Amino acid sequence: MPRTQFYHGRRCTIGVEYSAAHLSRWGFFPVILEYLRTHKLPQRLETITLATAANGLYSTVDKLMSLVSLFLLGIARISHIDRSLAGESALARLLGMARFPSSDTLYALLKKATLCHVKQVDRITHALLTEQARFEDGPLIADLDLSAKSTEGRKRQGATPGHNPQHKGRDCYQWAVAFASGLVVWQRLWRGCTSGFSVVQLAVEALRERLPGLRILRLDGGFLSTKVLTSLVKEGLGFLTKAGCKLVSIRTLLEQTQASDWQSYNEHTRLRRCGKVHLLKDFPMLVTVVLVECRRRQKKMKKGRLRWRTKVFYYAIVTDQHHWSTAKIYQTYKARWAIENFFKEANQSFSSGKLPSSKFRGNQFYLGLLSLVSNLMQFFKRDCLPKSYRTVSFATVRRHFLEHAVLIEDHGDGVILLIFSEDYPLKHTANRMLQKTLAA
Repeated sequence: MPRTQFYHGRRCTIGVEYSAAHLSRWGFFPVILEYLRTHKLPQRLETITLATAANGLYSTVDKLMSLVSLFLLGIARISHIDRSLAGESALARLLGMARFPSSDTLYALLKKATLCHVKQVDRITHALLTEQARFEDGPLIADLDLSAKSTEGRKRQGATPGHNPQHKGRDCYQWAVAFASGLVVWQRLWRGCTSGFSVVQLAVEALRERLPGLRILRLDGGFLSTKVLTSLVKEGLGFLTKAGCKLVSIRTLLEQTQASDWQSYNEHTRLRRCGKVHLLKDFPMLVTVVLVECRRRQKKMKKGRLRWRTKVFYYAIVTDQHHWSTAKIYQTYKARWAIENFFKEANQSFSSGKLPSSKFRGNQFYLGLLSLVSNLMQFFKRDCLPKSYRTVSFATVRRHFLEHAVLIEDHGDGVILLIFSEDYPLKHTANRMLQKTLAA
């Protein structure tokens, strides 16, 4: 038998050298950077006219690519760049810099952003969607929703108390996003007290221009109002939205529903269809309502013991698509969770939970750049990764391909060699990703 080794046995001598200059903790980041260059992202960012000192160490493109790197690497705050990327000289050289800029440099860049710069980022996003997005030829369904955005500090321009479920009464912004086929088609930052009607009105104008095949708009229940539904009818857009049980017409339908009226959809859900319903007092159009009964099991601790309790929830789905079946109405509205997943990924994978700038336009610019990077990473998963990665979050992609130590050797003439540990578990998938990226 081999001799057992003990921690209190032979002592070793440890020495330290500081000679390696090509180490990084962000594995396949050079591959993703090459994909961004394939789509000419640095050249596109050169069209953004943010002012930079003529004799400064960094150009505007250098600073913008540093912000893009923060999104890709999952660094939670701009202020964390000073310690997270301080020793990443190998990655900085790949971007054409001696080292990454400090957090103060990036904060100062966002403070200079104006409405003109916000529109420039929006035009870049629209151009990429026109070139790369594969929208269906048939009728398109777009999602529109709002997400409350808290701020890093108290004094933030344009932040007002509004609908902020996590921090009630605290100043916030409202981030409106239109989502279609897994991509951000339109986005805009608003004050915290913005009404839903003004958001829908502006979003529909933009979506009409960008999505000629748009036929139906899916909305969260917070948008349900006479003004919103009337404007959608005038625009000739179909709608699916949610209605709560506090609404008189929905509560009346639930009270009139008999046990035999419910149709079983699955073991946890039952549906009831109600046609030609007068939903709102000032909205004369009759709509189709699908009542949903959903059973959910919830955990509860009682006297130190874990117990399960089944709770029943009721809500309604409202639409003007009278010819659709009950199951199709329910399934189509349920697919609206794609935009909810985007908001979750924007907060967790791309670190947009709290907006960094003290200026309103700076935060608008920041979210515009984030949306651009999010769409590019959707294209990257589609073009370079196996189909199993298309539905996962970018945090999973980062964990599999980026959060691994690597030795970067630059052999000149555009030849870069990445040296990983022999025990790296995803060699085959990584090799295919590299081949597809270079082929692009």
